[in-house]
Parts: sequence; C-alpha cells; structure tokens
Amino acid sequence: MDLQIVWLQMAMGPKKGQKQYTIHRVNYGNTTHEAILEGVQAASTFSAADSELIIRHFADVIEEKLSSGRPVDLGPLGTLHPNITAKSVDTKEQCTAKTITSKGITYHPRAELAEALNKASLRVINSEVRGRKHK
Repeated sequence: MDLQIVWLQMAMGPKKGQKQYTIHRVNYGNTTHEAILEGVQAASTFSAADSELIIRHFADVIEEKLSSGRPVDLGPLGTLHPNITAKSVDTKEQCTAKTITSKGITYHPRAELAEALNKASLRVINSEVRGRKHK
C-alpha cells in the first residue's frame, strides 16, 4: 500500500496556525466492478456473464435481507448489519418510525480479512501534499 506525507494547517487548539504532518493512503481510485468480474472469471470456470449474474443475484438477496432488518453473513468477507438511529421521546406513544433520524449499514469484516490489512506491505512515497484544514 502506498502512503504519502500530507501537511495540515491547524485551525484551532494549541497548535492553531501551525503546519502539522501526517500520512494518508494514496488513492489510486476504486477497483471497478468489471475488474472484480474479471478476477472471478480468471479464478473460476464462470464466464463473464455468469459472474455478473451471480453477483447481481447475490446483491439482490443481500438487499432483501437487510431491508427486512436481518444481518447478512457474507462468509469470508464478514457481516453486514442494518442499523437505525432515532430521537428519544418522552412517551411510548410518541415512539414511531417518524422518530428515526438515519438508516444505514454497518460492515464488520471477518478477523482474517481485517488482519490482511495489518500484513500489507507499506511504502511511503517521498511526496508532500497539502491536506485539508484540521479542526
């Protein structure tokens, strides 16, 4: 994984106005859907069309289960959990779906997958890039 040195101008606190340095991951862009399909096709006997169909059906099943409020075990990838955040109210009667302020999905990778990042080789590219202001 390539990393780069980034400097930030501190906007508040005891180091306000000072230049500080940190390391960020170099963003080379996302791995595309097509690249995933090519990888599946290369590692299996599935055609590109079969791989696409399997992934689409997989996504449909995940969407259905999450929409019904059920966590989804993705095997070696980990688990997806639907979640909500809601306002607290004074009475049970006031507690309705209208008090929900956000809905989302939380991803919990399997330990082996999370550990893969710890084992990744890291390389600091000797470049300095301006980051954003840090509060």
